[in-house]
Amino acid sequence: LAFGQVPILEIDGEAFSQSQALLRWAGRQAGLYPEELQLRCDAVEEALVDIRRGFIPQWYGVVLGRDPVTSEKLVPLSEEQKQEVQQKLNESVMPARFGYLEKQLKAAGGPYFCGERLTICDLSFYVLASGVLDGTYVDGITPSVLDGCPLLKELIGRIAGHPRVKAW
Repeated sequence: LAFGQVPILEIDGEAFSQSQALLRWAGRQAGLYPEELQLRCDAVEEALVDIRRGFIPQWYGVVLGRDPVTSEKLVPLSEEQKQEVQQKLNESVMPARFGYLEKQLKAAGGPYFCGERLTICDLSFYVLASGVLDGTYVDGITPSVLDGCPLLKELIGRIAGHPRVKAW
């Protein structure tokens, strides 16, 4: 593994990794990452990376995730700290982060983050947010973090109903 982690994609015998690089490559191949929308799409995608980074303490019960060589959990949280992190994520951090995305979606004029065109950032958002809503993305994060985001909830439904997403 080139960077000691998955996912990887093998093309002509060469392994490639890093989820954001693979997402962008696949997006270009599928026409879902057009050059004229890349800056707007990347901004949304990086906001999603910030959200995922905020989930690290919930996923692993630690501050820094795992050691890149040994996979040992780094800087474990006490039970009290875990509860405090969960409370802050649910009550302020995640509602604010999703609120910023709500503003971006509204500013784009919809129905997608890049206006009229479905892109990789919409699909990436869908995977994360639909998992938050159904409780499968990260334990302890409540669907209420999206309560103030009606446009984002509509986007989740729109993408879920897309024929190619349904077929997937």
